[in-house]
Amino acid sequence: MDSLSYVPAMRGEAFAPQRPVYWYSSRPRPSQTGDTAGLALRDGDWKFIRRFDPQEADELFNLAADPYETTNLAQREPQRASAMRARIEAWMTEIDAVAPQFQRGNRRKRGERDRDRRRDRNNGRERNRDRSQ
Repeated sequence: MDSLSYVPAMRGEAFAPQRPVYWYSSRPRPSQTGDTAGLALRDGDWKFIRRFDPQEADELFNLAADPYETTNLAQREPQRASAMRARIEAWMTEIDAVAPQFQRGNRRKRGERDRDRRRDRNNGRERNRDRSQ
């Protein structure tokens, strides 16, 4: 496993990795952490975020000037954004990551999804009961 210790950052010490750091999150968790499915790359002071949802724009931040990531520089720095996007997509291929697919228009509400799961679980119990009799 390739890794990098974030302990200095947690201690409040300066944290400037000497090599690029990549993140990959294939499953969104908006209700828990606010995460969306995507990739991120930090290289020096720069952080690039690529979302898998086609309706969400790429983001580029200069962390030295904007540590709270309030100003997306992707439009102002198109060459840097394009270069970092190419690097992150090459890395995605290198690790054999699969981008999730987003289907628009037929999303089910959370309550419907939970109801369907309960129904499927109960149907499985009934089938097992029938087999045992």
